[in-house]
Formats: sequence, structure tokens, C-alpha cells
Amino acid sequence: MRPIHIAASALLALAISPASAQVKDGHGNALRVGLPAKPAADYDGGTISAGRPAKCVLDGDAPQVCTFYPRNRDGSFAIDVAGLAYYADKVSPSEIIVDYDNGARMVPQGSFTRSKRDPACWVQGSDRKICVY
Repeated sequence: MRPIHIAASALLALAISPASAQVKDGHGNALRVGLPAKPAADYDGGTISAGRPAKCVLDGDAPQVCTFYPRNRDGSFAIDVAGLAYYADKVSPSEIIVDYDNGARMVPQGSFTRSKRDPACWVQGSDRKICVY
């Protein structure tokens, strides 16, 4: 009986643990700086280009190193901040729609508009922002 209990506990732990939320290609392979080598399908239905190091600020957090991925050749992008993946689809010169990959599914974050004070930032209301430098 004890081996079944251990196996059941291990399965439960796997079910509760989220999958990696790192930015991924269309096959679910995690990307990193320099990848993909040429534009390829991404995990959120777009086309993603090679990642490069950047500095990102999310909401009120301190600036941190991230990986920036251009998408769709239209100003859309994805960022990987400490293993957290955000995919932004550009709707107009001043608006993006953002999805967050929580490791199990894409979670819509809604519409963000370009900040007039800092064009590297996209804001939603007074307390949500995504900045990429």
C-alpha cells in the first residue's frame, strides 16, 4: 500500500506544479537569447524572431534582465522575465493586447496603451505597465 501512496503523491505534485512559462516556439520548445535562429512560429500563434537581452520593468517591480523577442514584423513582441512569458500583439501604433503564459494556459491581460511619458512602456490604468529597454 505504501508504494501506491508515494506514486499517488508524486502524480499529485506533478499535477499541481505549473509547466515552464518561458517564451516558446510553436512546438513548445523554450527559447533563449539568439533563438530562434530564423523567424519561426511561436507558442501564441505568431511569428517570433531571435531573442536579445533587454531590461524590463513590470508594474512596480524593480528593473530586471529579460529577453526580448520581436514578433510578427509589426511591432508585436514577447518577453521572458525570470521565466515568466508575456506575448504582446500590436493592434495599432498606440495599443497592444497582452497574454501571459502561466505554464498551463494563456491568460489574457487585456489592452495596454503606449505611455506618452516613456515610449518604451505600455500601460493599463494607473498601476499596470510593461516597459522594455
